[in-house]
Formats: sequence, C-alpha cells, structure tokens
Amino acid sequence: MLDLYHNSLTELPAHLSRLRRLEQLAVSHNKLRQLPEQLARLRRLQVLYAHHNEIGILPDRFAFAAFACSTSATTFLVLHP
Repeated sequence: MLDLYHNSLTELPAHLSRLRRLEQLAVSHNKLRQLPEQLARLRRLQVLYAHHNEIGILPDRFAFAAFACSTSATTFLVLHP
C-alpha cells in the first residue's frame, strides 16, 4: 500500500504507473480534481482510497466494481478484468 494521505496534492505524479505491483493506493484528504489515465496501467491495483478530494472526472479506462459518493467523501474499489 502506498499512503499519500494529507499531502495537499493537486495531481498525482505520472511515475506512479511504474509501480506495477501496487495493490492499494491511498490518496484521500488531498486536493485532487481528477485521476490520471496512467493509473489504469496498474493491473494489480485493487483498492483506491480517494475520499475528501475534489474529483469530478474519472478515467474512462477504469472498470469500477463499486462507487460510493457523497458531498464529503468519495471511495472507489477498482477491479481489472
């Protein structure tokens, strides 16, 4: 798991897509407005914690198993076929 909670990030670094064995990514409590398409390259990624951000755009290439959204929190569970 890579934990990037509470870092005031406005975007995620592109080199995250190089972490081929990453299974869980936590980017909650930042200032993200979108998730990069490069995250779809993480074939082992199973869980993405992204609540308490400003995400309004999701990459089309993600296959979402579950999506829960409210005004204060967004959580994604990501599965790749």
